[in-house]
Amino acid sequence: MSLGEVIKFKDGSYEVRAVVDNRYIVRMRNRRTGLETYKIWTMEERENFDLNQRRLRDTEDRARQIYEKYLAKETYVNLGKEYDITPGRVSQICAIQARKAKAAKG
Repeated sequence: MSLGEVIKFKDGSYEVRAVVDNRYIVRMRNRRTGLETYKIWTMEERENFDLNQRRLRDTEDRARQIYEKYLAKETYVNLGKEYDITPGRVSQICAIQARKAKAAKG
């Protein structure tokens, strides 16, 4: 991580503003609210934040894949077996994705 580097994530971004005593001073920007805040992170805190963002992205990608397969006429039972989750959870994921798709259309 270097000074001025901007790391984007789902709801915003952070920029490394300074490094002092092995701690990172970062400016966080929230896309939804437009707010900017400053945080002081250790390397471990920054790595944990990045790891959580990757996990969130992976979870969202998986949900989109499940929904696309459901739209292609896969059953909840088959999808549940494929992704090692219950058919009820597949149903919940599909319902959430359907709401997101509807909201995106306007």
